[in-house]
Formats: sequence, C-alpha cells, structure tokens
Amino acid sequence: MEVLSGYLGYGAPAYLPLDDWPGILFYFLLYACMGWMLEHGYHRAVEGRFAGEGFLTGPWKPMYGFAPVLLLLLSGPDTPLWVMVLLAFTVPTAVEYISGLMLRHVFHKQYWSYEGCSFQLDGLVCLRFSLYWTLLVFVMVYVLQPAAAWLYRLAGPLWENGGWQLALTVLLMDVGWTVFKSARALRPAAK
Repeated sequence: MEVLSGYLGYGAPAYLPLDDWPGILFYFLLYACMGWMLEHGYHRAVEGRFAGEGFLTGPWKPMYGFAPVLLLLLSGPDTPLWVMVLLAFTVPTAVEYISGLMLRHVFHKQYWSYEGCSFQLDGLVCLRFSLYWTLLVFVMVYVLQPAAAWLYRLAGPLWENGGWQLALTVLLMDVGWTVFKSARALRPAAK
C-alpha cells in the first residue's frame, strides 16, 4: 500500500494525492483534533482557562483540518520554499477568514475576534495570527506530517477496513447535530 506518493522520510515535506479519500479524511480528522488541543492549550496558557464552546460537539476544529489538507494537496516534495511560504501564509488565513464568514452569516455565531489587533480584516483574521499560522504550517509539513504519515501507514489496515467509514459517520452525525441545534436556535419563538 502506497500511503503517500512523494513521502521522502522524516524531516521532508509530504503531500497528499487527490484520489486518496481515506487519507484525506484521516489527516483532516487528525489535524482537526490537534487544532482542538492547540486551541484549548493556547487559551489555557494565555487566559488561564480552556477555550469555550466550539462549532462542533466533538474534539475537533474543522478549520484546523481543512488548512493542512489543502496544503498537502497543493504542495509536494519539489515545491520551492518561496511557494511554501506563500501557501503557508495564505491557505490558513483564507480558511480562517472563510470559516469566520460562514459561521457569522450562516450560523449567526462568532467564536473569535481579532478586532483589537493591528492589521485585521473584519475581526476574522489578523497579521499576527497569520504569521503564527505560517510558522505552524512549517512545523506541520516538516515535523508533524512525516509522523502522521507513519501513523497512517500503521493504522492503514484498520482504517481501510471500516475505520474511515465509522469516523466519517461520527463526523457527519456531529455536523448534523450542530446544524439541527443551530436551526432550532434560529427559529422564531412561538407566541
């Protein structure tokens, strides 16, 4: 089983083929869970408390799953450094901005605000955090992704024989529950 064509070993960037749907889901869920842990750890360290409620019920933050998967789909082992820097800055920033707009306009929620930060756009993105995301992308691509690829190979037989379908079902149930709760909350109160 070839897990990641182009995987060059520890410390080298790895990329994800577009036709590997189980792999895409694996990395999406892995990085979404890691994002949940990162966000809770950041809030605990900076504010002395864990982060508040999230969009989904489970321990995952979808935008932390989307950005790495997009980066893995858009890059490869031959991607020049200047292109990686550009992708590392723009992809997470765009995902954060689009996620914030969607949450604000579709679900009438705003989970974060950069309104007090310099160089911010609509309170949804700011230069300081975009630079943080850029650094985190390099950690993800060059340190975490090789380890994640190893983990994917290790979990491969279990993941391919029902694991990914179960994980997708749980994720879709969580999304369905969130949409159901949001729709109920947006309904006008009966008189």
